[in-house]
Amino acid sequence: MEDVLVTAKCGTLKGKTEIDYANRTYYSFRGIPYAKPPLGHLRFKAPLPPDPWDGVWDATNHGEVCCFKPRGNDSVVGSENCLFLNVYTRNLGRLAPVMCWIHGGGFTFGSGNSDWHGPDYLISENVVLVTLNYRLGLLGFLNFEDPALDVPGNAGLKDQVMALRWIRDNIRSFGGDPNNVTIFGHSSGGASVHYLILSSLAKGLFHKAILQSGNAVSCWGTGQRSLCNLQTAMNMKASEETLLQLLQKMSLVELMQLQANIPIKYEQSSYQTFGPVVEKFSSQSSFLLEEPLTILRSGVYNHVPIMTGYTSREALNMDFLNKRVDVSDKKITDFELEIPITIKVINGSKISKHIAEKIKLHYFGKCPEENLNQYYFLKTDTIQTWPTHCTVRHHANTAKEPIYFYRISLDANLNVFKKLLKINRPGTCHGDELGYLFKNSKLPVPSPHSPEMKAIKRFTKLWTNFARTGNPNPTEADPLINVHWKPVVKDKFHYLDIGENLTYSTGDYSTYIKYITYTTTLHYNTLVSTFSQISSRSVSSMADNPRVTVNEGVLQGNVKNDYQGNKYYSFQGIPYGEAPIGELRFKAPKPAKPWEGIRDATKEGSECYSRHMIFKNIIGAEDCLYLNVFTPKLPAEDPNLKPVMVWIHGGGFTLGSGSSELYGPDFLITESVVLVTINYRLGILGFLSIDDPDLEATGNAGLKDQIMALRWVQSNISKFGGDPNNVTIFGESAGAASIHYMILSPMGKGLFHKAILQSSSAFCCWAKGSPSLPLVTKALNLETTNAKEVLDILQKMPVDQLLELQEKLPDLFTADFVRPFGPIVENPLAKNAFLTREPLDVILSGNYHHVPIMIGFNSREGIISEIDSKRKHGELRFLTDFGTTIPHVMKLEKNSNLSKIVSEKIKNFYYGSGGPTHENVDQFYLMEGDNLFVWAIYIAVKHHSLTAREPIYLYRLTVDSSLNVYKRFAQANAPGVCHGDDLGYLFTNALTPSIIPNSVEDLSVRRIKKLWTTFARTGNPNPAIKDDLIAVDWKPVEPEKFHFLEIGDNLTVGVNPECERMKFWQSLFLLSPHSSKL
Repeated sequence: MEDVLVTAKCGTLKGKTEIDYANRTYYSFRGIPYAKPPLGHLRFKAPLPPDPWDGVWDATNHGEVCCFKPRGNDSVVGSENCLFLNVYTRNLGRLAPVMCWIHGGGFTFGSGNSDWHGPDYLISENVVLVTLNYRLGLLGFLNFEDPALDVPGNAGLKDQVMALRWIRDNIRSFGGDPNNVTIFGHSSGGASVHYLILSSLAKGLFHKAILQSGNAVSCWGTGQRSLCNLQTAMNMKASEETLLQLLQKMSLVELMQLQANIPIKYEQSSYQTFGPVVEKFSSQSSFLLEEPLTILRSGVYNHVPIMTGYTSREALNMDFLNKRVDVSDKKITDFELEIPITIKVINGSKISKHIAEKIKLHYFGKCPEENLNQYYFLKTDTIQTWPTHCTVRHHANTAKEPIYFYRISLDANLNVFKKLLKINRPGTCHGDELGYLFKNSKLPVPSPHSPEMKAIKRFTKLWTNFARTGNPNPTEADPLINVHWKPVVKDKFHYLDIGENLTYSTGDYSTYIKYITYTTTLHYNTLVSTFSQISSRSVSSMADNPRVTVNEGVLQGNVKNDYQGNKYYSFQGIPYGEAPIGELRFKAPKPAKPWEGIRDATKEGSECYSRHMIFKNIIGAEDCLYLNVFTPKLPAEDPNLKPVMVWIHGGGFTLGSGSSELYGPDFLITESVVLVTINYRLGILGFLSIDDPDLEATGNAGLKDQIMALRWVQSNISKFGGDPNNVTIFGESAGAASIHYMILSPMGKGLFHKAILQSSSAFCCWAKGSPSLPLVTKALNLETTNAKEVLDILQKMPVDQLLELQEKLPDLFTADFVRPFGPIVENPLAKNAFLTREPLDVILSGNYHHVPIMIGFNSREGIISEIDSKRKHGELRFLTDFGTTIPHVMKLEKNSNLSKIVSEKIKNFYYGSGGPTHENVDQFYLMEGDNLFVWAIYIAVKHHSLTAREPIYLYRLTVDSSLNVYKRFAQANAPGVCHGDDLGYLFTNALTPSIIPNSVEDLSVRRIKKLWTTFARTGNPNPAIKDDLIAVDWKPVEPEKFHFLEIGDNLTVGVNPECERMKFWQSLFLLSPHSSKL
């Protein structure tokens, strides 16, 4: 082909004209020196700019690659004189976007040469492509701490910076725009790109960045200190200075042999042997002086648009990389090696072993570790998925430019690593996407209309669109890219799945990480909770996943193992209602529609659109009416129907879901019950109320969702081995209030047979909502007050704007405040009214569902107020206005004489003549607990005891152990049982530790689950035969005698709990005619 000449800053280059796969011409310039050869005294040092040359430099062939020793090969490939780059361009005149590729290879092997990185595909999109070599292994990443030696590390990364400087100074001569440079790389190349983003040395040298399956957060993306490794490999305790003198005198072959003697491990428990490090001293060429996460959190880095992601089954290449794994059975022999070193626990310690066991149980359960699917899932999650999500999360918090997130699931004939490594398992391997970006000499070029060619065009368009504009979306309609890819925002992970087709989603946390690291101070919980939520991947010990046919179609679930190692069946993400979108938004739900074929029920459905219970990032979707069923036996194994327990989650009617993140079935399922957990609509979507009955949005849609779920249970639960004639509904906080409302609602008739209310009732001040129309019209500044017009506006509003509207409205959890969205008494003329009378009136009438009731509270419910205060303000702020403690049911005018009298009474009762201090903080807990929870439970028990036809069992929970989940999460050290702490004894969650036999945790779990399930089975929590766990007789409440069970380290019985405090509240209610009936 024809030669072509270009004059660059250092001299004239002779390239050549080549033909691409589509028979189009382009120009190639290979083997261009971008730095002085790093030889002699420059070995291990930062690179220097290249010397100019006379005459014409032959750029028709690649330069030498940077030396490395291929796996299983005694020969050394390449040379130390290797700092060359290659430029490929279609047009030498008009400036085009520049894409600079940084190759992967674990910082120890690889090159930018066209055998693996052929330019044909990318340059068809009119970009200038640059590929480069950089020093590898010992030569590129030796690091010493002595400033006098001037070898702080990161020479390989400084080579990349030097290459980018060359591009800035020269690329215009090749038709490239120096002001539009995108750096992109895969694996360690992706990590390099991330380090360049974080390094001040690279400032201004690039304008966009693509990180493919690599980042600076990955354990394998961080190097080790060289001194100890060298002393061990060389069998000498020499100083850094002596070692450097020896290393600089060694031949290349000797250096490569020394490097081969230092083991390389691709494990989370170890940093990379050779890789980037934080430099120990500052110099003119310093690349990295702080930890990557420290830089990310500071926000002081190179803010450019970022595209990043990973492949669906990254770890399929582990057989090639890691000899620790037996290739024949993939059995992991030491799960402590799967713990990221960033968690900083000591190998062999109790905590380390605990984490290892958690990882093993989550991915493998009690089934053999040879389970290939779980092996690859675990490796994928630890090596790529978890660090990538951490990277995106931290950038999203500080970035000034957009971040585009993707996952690649395409599995076709150009999946390069799978092809070359002859991997036959499904999924997209680490590096497989390279076959769709670069022509590879070992793979054929696909035919023009093949699926592979379509994939090539799609990948190259997405990548080059981003390089051109910083936005991967095309500027005009393109059939190859028929979805709109939104960037990530702080609390919403938009992402693009690149498979045979493109699909777009928002925060699909049942497939991706649920974006949870519970707290960085609880090191092992950070890891365990993250791993536990990385996916809904199920551990199956059966060759075939179980199938159940329900009224709507066939479901395929899976088999899991409980905490005792027994198998149970899990069916998740089952639709019980039609998606409440469009015209159905805000309205009563409709039954789920039938489906054809087999529905995958191995992962949870989307949560209802809201903020995360813990971290407050936006999660979920409007299409959220899903439930989960867990059963110990299917009818084919055991025809005897089992009691059914339907769990209604809490969250103040604005947060939460039925996810096993918080409500894992492991404890309860051991008691031979069928457990159902559900989602229901929340906030404005679940509790908007417009009084006009013709509009069918009169309120309580979230409660009507619960009714629809119970109807589904009635129709279908026998298919799972559950008894539809023995259904217990149980819930905590807003879930318990929901249950109380269902007891009082005509809609709940016949749908359940027992009820358990944990820490709430319908009388709680925060468990009542307001009419929506005036609130919404004011918040939106609407001129119209026409209900239909307002509803039309709300139904057309994007869901994220609805949440913004919801959050404009004050929503205080104080006794004096009526919340904007919650249960409400509806217009009696409404077509699907859930509740048309006040709860007290319903109870006093006796016209409600008479079922056995179990109800109770925790000893220090009010600790939740301290936790909430610290979350909002960083500290506990004591009350200064005791008027906020007056329940709104009293309807006292603020600052009226009676209001001042009542608030002073409350202050004096709990604090005497003094005021709140840290020394009397327990009084704060008692006051907040009584005010927000306990008196409302007392009132419910009092009035039900007068009209009930079935027994009522009252309890107080005082057991205080490591399973007190809410206290443990919030690191609250106060004695007593906080609101929500009881959940840790009924459900497994991401913080659940290993249960030590006969510990207080073990005894409490066994005791509490037995009490709850015995009640569910018979309506009486007392077992037929007493045993050491339950050795007392728990009597039901009588109208004037509130028998109760205290559930502490042991069980004790008593009468009239918190008697004096409840008498005080009763006396307050008598002061107002509006509350005197209470």
